[in-house]
Amino acid sequence: MWVVGILAGLAVVVALVLCIPVEMAFALDVKGRPRLGLKLVWLFGLVRREIGGEKGFKAEKKAARPKSKKKRRLELGTVLTIVGTRGLPGALMGSVRNVLRRFKVRDVVADFTVGLDNPADTGLFFALIGPAAVLVNYLTPGQVRLTPAFSGGAIIAGSASGRVRLRPVELVLPLLKAGFSLPTIRLIKALVWRAWKKKR
Repeated sequence: MWVVGILAGLAVVVALVLCIPVEMAFALDVKGRPRLGLKLVWLFGLVRREIGGEKGFKAEKKAARPKSKKKRRLELGTVLTIVGTRGLPGALMGSVRNVLRRFKVRDVVADFTVGLDNPADTGLFFALIGPAAVLVNYLTPGQVRLTPAFSGGAIIAGSASGRVRLRPVELVLPLLKAGFSLPTIRLIKALVWRAWKKKR
């Protein structure tokens, strides 16, 4: 009986920990070589992780590359099995949308200058993308600014930054729903059947 109590207590503790939000800050700088910095803070600052940025890029240059292991190639038959699974593409897109809805984007600021080789193509591009940028500014608390460059050369430069907030517990239900969906079960069954036939 005490074992059940311990397991129940651990489950409660894990659930409470997963309710603590994760704060993620990102910064993107596009001036020549794009640079992306990510900072993750969880458990009220007890867990911190920085990826990229100036420190990250310097560390990448100094770190020795691990020895490459022989990679297993994905067979064409396996790819066809995955693609041909009935209902899988729609279920996958639905699962991705459900997961992305759990992310709360805040304080997004983006300022980019974009130009194509042909100034006419640049004008056409901004005629299509301009309303989308206005809609993003209207529907979200962020500020997105796109400036056309009609210099006649392809260019993209600028920066973006923002914060993303997520409660890990909110991902449990979408992931369980995706994992036990009918298309996923069909895919697992097809892959197991294919592996069994291959071994015979």
